[in-house]
Amino acid sequence: MTSIKSFCKVYGYQLVLAGLILLLIIFKIPYLKLPYYWDEAWSYIPAIFKLYNSKIGILPGALPADFSKGHPLLFYFTAAWWMKLFGTSIITMRLLPMLLSILLIIVMFVFCKNHFSENTGLTAIVLLMSQSIFLVQSSFLLPEILLALLTLLTIHAYLKKNKILLILWATLLLLTKESGLILLLTLFIHQSLFANNFKTFIKETLILCVPLFLIVVYFIKQKLVFGWYVFPEHLGY
Repeated sequence: MTSIKSFCKVYGYQLVLAGLILLLIIFKIPYLKLPYYWDEAWSYIPAIFKLYNSKIGILPGALPADFSKGHPLLFYFTAAWWMKLFGTSIITMRLLPMLLSILLIIVMFVFCKNHFSENTGLTAIVLLMSQSIFLVQSSFLLPEILLALLTLLTIHAYLKKNKILLILWATLLLLTKESGLILLLTLFIHQSLFANNFKTFIKETLILCVPLFLIVVYFIKQKLVFGWYVFPEHLGY
């Protein structure tokens, strides 16, 4: 009995975290067989199937423009490989965003534990799991959960001053969706306001420029393949 109490005292937060993840899984099981809906049905799953049935690639041109809508292809690439490895059923495909959602919860806890406290981590997770948008998209075949995960990983690497991981996560974020540029801009502004000195500012700004340079190269490649940087239909919105 004493050993059980000691175990719970040492790993109490992790046990609660595991319980919350289990609760999410139990809650979502009845919904994993639901048909694809809205953007899933008319945009993402046709594009993923198209990539699955052809040579899976991540560079512009791997998907016709009408399927990719000019977005970077990391999410499509990941989902197509998942489909290749585990099959094409709706339940199988819904397990991918579920896995990403569980990773997001774990990363959020670790992030808060590192920068605030374990109590803050559990509170953040409860608040996240109480949001209807998260509960819905945690099994939707959409890139937003992956975006949230990579955003948190990028911020964590930035605060920890881990240059390699910062470049990696920020690049993957930008290759998931263009909206990741907003986070990169935010980090540029933060760096300009709070850098210790000019030398540090230049050094860390150059690090932030690496993922920016890579995504610029990506869109130059897209221009060469399709004749435009941004999907023309989106410019009219």
